[in-house]
Amino acid sequence: MISQARRKAFNYTAGLPDFICTENVRRFESPTGVGDWSARDSLTVQLTYFDHEEDYKLTALNGHKTGLAYDDVGGALSKGEFGSMLLSIFAPSSRATFNWLHWTTLRKRASYVFAFQIDARNSTYVLRVGRYGTREVSAVPGQHGLVYIDRETKDVLRLDCDADSIPASFPLKGATRILDYGTADVGGRTYLLPLHADVRMFPRDRWPVTRNEVEFTGFRKFAGESSISFGDSVKK
Repeated sequence: MISQARRKAFNYTAGLPDFICTENVRRFESPTGVGDWSARDSLTVQLTYFDHEEDYKLTALNGHKTGLAYDDVGGALSKGEFGSMLLSIFAPSSRATFNWLHWTTLRKRASYVFAFQIDARNSTYVLRVGRYGTREVSAVPGQHGLVYIDRETKDVLRLDCDADSIPASFPLKGATRILDYGTADVGGRTYLLPLHADVRMFPRDRWPVTRNEVEFTGFRKFAGESSISFGDSVKK
């Protein structure tokens, strides 16, 4: 089953078309991270996927046009949901271990649920923090979590990932990501694409827990004559 899912993952990234979509991000903060969330702001981002690279262009902040770059808006940001997150788990170089847990039904689909673990020395997951206005620091943690696989199609329907083995000196003590996949039309063809993500970061100090709710909508084919530029492939 894992071998089939791995082949699906590689075929998925290789077969994705060049496209543009809208990424809507609602950002929240909480002093405890256990339900007392307060809205911070919302971001509207044009996400371009071209030649297996992702480019993010911030188009609106709280519903108003902005000239800020995506990386300069501050606060918790995420990248890599389309290709690198999936490959970071199934790539042979990650040396992930998988263990069967149970059956479940996810969005009316019978699904296998496997637990996975990736050691930090094999991980490609990068956490970056600006230390609240000073220089940027980064860490490469390990990962563990759950993989939900459609029983019929063998497609990955959900990734539920937690960072682990984070250095004690790093400003974050934890980070979680849940990414849901579903079908979407791009240029008259149906593809399995990320549709929703929930990203949370847990600081070590008095700063609040952050939560980003992300939705991907409005998929359309990318016009080859468009001009784009690329930034970092993964950023948290």
